[in-house]
Amino acid sequence: MNSEECKVQSERRLSPVQSHGSRSRDTLAECGLEAGAPLKNYGRRGDRPLHRGEHKLALHYRVGDVDISVQSDYAEALDDFEHLYGAFRTDRPSEHAIVMQAKADERSLFGRRRYSIHGDGVRIFGARKATEVFPYLEWGINWRVVKRRRQFLLLHAAALTRDGRTMMFAGNSGCGKSTLAAVLLSRGWEYLGDEFAMIDPTTFEAHPFPKALCLKFGSFDIARRLNLTLFRRKHYSKDFKGPVGYVDPRADGGAAATTPRAIDCIVFPRFEPDQTPELQTMPRAAAAFELARCTFNPADFGERLMPLLCEFTRRGECMRMASGGVDETADMLETHAAANSNSVLVHD
Repeated sequence: MNSEECKVQSERRLSPVQSHGSRSRDTLAECGLEAGAPLKNYGRRGDRPLHRGEHKLALHYRVGDVDISVQSDYAEALDDFEHLYGAFRTDRPSEHAIVMQAKADERSLFGRRRYSIHGDGVRIFGARKATEVFPYLEWGINWRVVKRRRQFLLLHAAALTRDGRTMMFAGNSGCGKSTLAAVLLSRGWEYLGDEFAMIDPTTFEAHPFPKALCLKFGSFDIARRLNLTLFRRKHYSKDFKGPVGYVDPRADGGAAATTPRAIDCIVFPRFEPDQTPELQTMPRAAAAFELARCTFNPADFGERLMPLLCEFTRRGECMRMASGGVDETADMLETHAAANSNSVLVHD
């Protein structure tokens, strides 16, 4: 293949934004880019750092109670963000917004483009591949929420609600929170969030932060079987998680909560293959200690932390759950929620 044929093949392979909707293309146009433009200025793998003299692009969003501005000199990172979060876009930036930036750094000795992810001016991650830029940009928001939303109890938990009853699934990575959230979302539950439960320490309500669900490779088949659209434009990856994909909670008829909700049931899931799903009531004191292990910002509350968590657990049920098959587990949770929908809980 001669050099001219290589150029033609390269431009075909790097055709941008082919699979994106009109909203994403409109956004690129607003930023001065054209989705179908020739790619002679693009680097390998479709990365397009802006050239010297071009303006840095920025878009603004409000995801639940969190304002976010995303800036980049890498156009496709903004395109991906808009594709997933376009429903949350606002016209103007907020003075309280978390400012995320994806910057193209110098190329490596082998000529590969490197990137760095910054939050509020602080470098958070380095990305060695174009496929890592969006995952780290999106994940970096979590790091800045921990730094910026310190008035909340920030728990590592997913929360969803249905028929006025809200369940929170708390635990560290790998316990199955995101998969459970995806299953319940597919069944019509309203989604408050997956990475964080933002608990107001005065009302003990969870404030919505409905970021996209980030699923690891092992949950891809489950998402497809549930007919959830899995967003994986570039076969995204994270170094320690491997391939990841995203589920927009508003896609496929899903709903994202817009107001704070009281937590009626705190569940600590534990995934066990081939296990018959089981819910067991647990002591509230034990639940408070488990929540302490799941708290991202314990230092912000100091000696107040445990009394606050004890009061939080007093306001609803506390359950341990062994989860097996996702359908059987979801059936069990829905049966439990329906049976307890009329129970009297303390929320004052």
